[in-house]
Amino acid sequence: MLGTNGFKKIKKGECLPEQVVKTIEENNGFKYPCDWFTDHSFIRGDDFIVTTDDGGFYKVGASWMVWSRINGRFSSHAIWTGVNLKTAVKALMESGKTVRDPNYQT
Repeated sequence: MLGTNGFKKIKKGECLPEQVVKTIEENNGFKYPCDWFTDHSFIRGDDFIVTTDDGGFYKVGASWMVWSRINGRFSSHAIWTGVNLKTAVKALMESGKTVRDPNYQT
């Protein structure tokens, strides 16, 4: 992935920080059983980007959800394709905003 803009990848075997889990849970994340992906999960101070494989529980047919808090703003995004997953995470790192998945199916 191109420049991480100060974000550090959460490595395999590490746990998500407690405050990240709490923030996501408070915003209806982790409501359904899911796994989070180290390849697409990052932290920078109080900011985070966490990708989970439970997108279909939130939007029909979505493969992933990207949960983020950038500059105090929490958001979640349903993602349908691997290509757009990389694009969305990169956009969050660079601008704090994500892009819509052009393969939105519902």
